[in-house]
Amino acid sequence: METVIKIRKISKVYPANIRALSHLTLNVPRGIFGLLGPNGSGKTTLIQILTGVIRPSCGSVQILGYDLKKEMQLIKKNLGYLPEHPGLYEDMRGLKFLQYMGRLSGLSKKEAQDNAKRLLKEVDLQKWESTKIRRYSAGMKQRIAFAQSLLNNPQIIFLDEPTKGLDPLERQKVLNKIKKIKEQGKTVFLSSHILVEIEKVAGCIAIISNGKLLFQGMIEEIKKKGGLSSVYRKVLIG
Repeated sequence: METVIKIRKISKVYPANIRALSHLTLNVPRGIFGLLGPNGSGKTTLIQILTGVIRPSCGSVQILGYDLKKEMQLIKKNLGYLPEHPGLYEDMRGLKFLQYMGRLSGLSKKEAQDNAKRLLKEVDLQKWESTKIRRYSAGMKQRIAFAQSLLNNPQIIFLDEPTKGLDPLERQKVLNKIKKIKEQGKTVFLSSHILVEIEKVAGCIAIISNGKLLFQGMIEEIKKKGGLSSVYRKVLIG
């Protein structure tokens, strides 16, 4: 199985010696990768390192064969990122917002227009393209933020708690979109605390706690061990 992200002994220590990650080593295969862990386990810190938001204290990372420290600009051209709390320009209309963000990401005017139109349709927001984002529901805002993360046609998409705060229908729409991305041969790095959702879509799963890797396995292996909930409890509680 092809490995698209290689993480070797990554640590992140904040001031006052607060350790968010501790010598974490992890291989992420192509497909949908689920990252699980309790609050404060280091999930968001790891994603922020992999997307270039923050730097690790030590360790190395390769993404699509590129070195994170030396070739971050090349990596960013192939990445999409939906943070847990996405920033949206809520006084902008949906289509204009995506076109604007596309231009900021380096797309030509035509590319930004075409991609914005296509993605609005893919996330089922084309009817609201002329509506200001502040009038969108929570689920609609999450979907347009998801569309924003796909503007540059990335090979790897990082999603940090993408269904948090959504109702069941909106959650299912997001999960369906994640599956479609995988069908295009791309990789989705999905962080969540909702075990059922991860089990539905992910092919490979890792569990971290206190910044350390406790478990990694394929979903077929996990199902043979009684399912994700059972494995999760055993790993964290013993």
